[in-house]
Amino acid sequence: MVLLPEPDEQEWTLDCLGMLVRRMGAEALARPSLDPRRLTSRSTHGGVEAARRALERGAAYLGWEDLDLDVVEEGVRGHRGYARLLFHAPGTLTVAVQPECDGAPETRAVALCRVLTRYWRERAAIASGERRREGRLTDLSAIWLGFGAVLANAAEPAFTDDYGLPAAGSELALQAACYALAARVVARESGCMATWRLGRRLERPARAGFVESLRRLRHPRGGLAQRLGLHGRSRLAARRPSSDRVYRVNLALPVDEED
Repeated sequence: MVLLPEPDEQEWTLDCLGMLVRRMGAEALARPSLDPRRLTSRSTHGGVEAARRALERGAAYLGWEDLDLDVVEEGVRGHRGYARLLFHAPGTLTVAVQPECDGAPETRAVALCRVLTRYWRERAAIASGERRREGRLTDLSAIWLGFGAVLANAAEPAFTDDYGLPAAGSELALQAACYALAARVVARESGCMATWRLGRRLERPARAGFVESLRRLRHPRGGLAQRLGLHGRSRLAARRPSSDRVYRVNLALPVDEED
């Protein structure tokens, strides 16, 4: 399997992350990426209450403890997917979920992360009007906010059409999600142990793409921060010495081991 997105996709990803930095700042980098188990363990059985618990976890992770959150059941299958943003206002969010949950817990968790991210983009007035573009930017924003491990574990490898363009929907493919997740890790200057713990929470295909993207983005040192416009901003994580050897050896551990 190809581990990296196409060069044009890499450039687009970094351009969009730089845009998020310019529009929203680097405050999201203060949070380590969310452990996927914090959402998947709360949405195993689907349904309204499980979705509410998972959304509350996600909102608390983002610092939205005061968010007035309501979850309702979607009686008619009027949209594609498990969850959608039904109503929002400042401090208020209503989410509709499907009564029948055929997908895996990981897929449902991604849908809930996207709802929270769409709310964030709407409230920040950075939502795009074009559906496919907005879908891809939503996924990229979700990774920047810290939901990258959740998205990467549920992403599918890229398939292309006859023109070499992504053929599947509006969401990021596995390679692009792993590349964006690695860019966030490098941008926040995560240390070896934090990166190791994150890598252990990734499924094997996602972990392989994540490690390869790390190798690509960590050199030259400081190059990514300059590309994203992070120089001159408050650094949110201390620099720690690291090496490719540490990532290559430690991230090869089984993901189902417990701390």
